[in-house]
Amino acid sequence: MQLINTIYNLFFSSPNRRAATGAISSSALNLLAGLVSVIWGAFTHAPWLVLNGSYYLLLFFSRRYALRQYWASRQQNAASDRFLREYKAYHNTGAFLIAIGGSYIVLTLWLFFAVHHPEESISAAIIGGLIAVIKIGIELRGIFNYRGFSNPIMTTIKRLNLAAGLISFGLASRSILMLGHLLNTVGNTLILGIVLGGAIVAVGYSMFSKRQNAVPWVNEGDGDADYAEMG
Repeated sequence: MQLINTIYNLFFSSPNRRAATGAISSSALNLLAGLVSVIWGAFTHAPWLVLNGSYYLLLFFSRRYALRQYWASRQQNAASDRFLREYKAYHNTGAFLIAIGGSYIVLTLWLFFAVHHPEESISAAIIGGLIAVIKIGIELRGIFNYRGFSNPIMTTIKRLNLAAGLISFGLASRSILMLGHLLNTVGNTLILGIVLGGAIVAVGYSMFSKRQNAVPWVNEGDGDADYAEMG
């Protein structure tokens, strides 16, 4: 019984903690999606699928970093100390997303200009499409679930959900174009990749450039803090 109480207090005793616990389970699915994409892309010689899987894995580790900072901040008694730790994770993740979006644009251009495009694997398109649809659902659910939270870490998780959703949209679009045998699949995905990469850069910049202007306040009895101005 004591173990159950300890687990409950650690992971489910407040809305913030339940949201963070949900993010952990979502991260596990993201890790699985990334691994399947990389492995199947390598097996079917589909560099675009390997690329998307690699970004899923990078976003998984970024989410893991944010969640580790969240649980570490729960061990600090002062709300101001918790805020500083969480804001640093928010700020660092913004810089990371700028790099992710910029590299996504560069690699999209590289796939277009430098990579030979043999006959595309239909199985890669099917697997990629299924993964993308599942991922879009997961990311939308995450954004919806965390919409009521405004502390830096939960806001960071929402932004990472958005970035992963944008990458998944690109993957789904390419899979649909391939399965439909539409003309100029590579050219269409080039334009889309640049747009999506630019959107991720914009999300990252909005985080990285945000000033540390929120005032921490405790709204729950167990030491969890929320920050009203970090929406």
